[in-house]
Amino acid sequence: MLLPRFFRVFAHWTWPNPVMLSAIEHDDGELALCLPVWDPRRNPRDHQGRRRHLQSRKEIIKAGGTGGWGALFQPFHFFNTYKNYLQVDVTATGGDDDLRKWKGWVESRLRLLAARAETDMSGMLLCHLHPHAYAAEPHDQRRTSSFFVGLSKHKHQPAAAPQRPKFDLRATTDGFKQEVYMYDFWRPGMELTVAHVQRKHLPSYVLRQLHSAGHQLKRKHTNDASLSSSSPAASDDSNSNSSSIDAKKAATSDRIRSVEKRMGKRYLELG
Repeated sequence: MLLPRFFRVFAHWTWPNPVMLSAIEHDDGELALCLPVWDPRRNPRDHQGRRRHLQSRKEIIKAGGTGGWGALFQPFHFFNTYKNYLQVDVTATGGDDDLRKWKGWVESRLRLLAARAETDMSGMLLCHLHPHAYAAEPHDQRRTSSFFVGLSKHKHQPAAAPQRPKFDLRATTDGFKQEVYMYDFWRPGMELTVAHVQRKHLPSYVLRQLHSAGHQLKRKHTNDASLSSSSPAASDDSNSNSSSIDAKKAATSDRIRSVEKRMGKRYLELG
């Protein structure tokens, strides 16, 4: 009886009201721990950047409560769920070891990209990180791996919102790249690009890996986004070896401007 009750309670959970086993005790100096207590009703910061995670969990809980254990353990087909993605290409020209280090650093920062995109778009855009990286075919010492972030509109749009809202993620992705390029062990040849891609324009190396794993993508021709796909960007010839913070920031800005010049600056429009 306990498991069915668990699914029933959380399937109807009204955010941000917590499900409490006991009253929340806030540390206002009396407990001497000086640790913040997670409470979205009291701390606005706890309310931000959680909608995608909450929606995903409620969908899983609903499946467990209505479809039984079989539905709960069905595999999640990420690339059939979303039509639009942020494609994050991580490239290193120094071989596998450089790519491993650079990719690990970028992967550790991806959650910040998703959280900031949701916050910057006032929660109207939802982001879902895919934990798997897809490797492109190597060219000499050049190696590229791609991460993907699923994008969708929040289901409850404001009444005054347009039918096809446009999301400008340029400042968000610029800030993300600025932070990533501050990597202490960055060296020339380590590159990062972030671009919008539609499902029908996914890179061929991603499609081949999905096919080999037995996944079939939906093939519907839609015009739900105004951006074209982007392949891994060409190499920059930056030779900045300065260890000072100011020099590294200047070099970072130059690299980002170079990538943006090749990619163009465009709006993301979801249907």
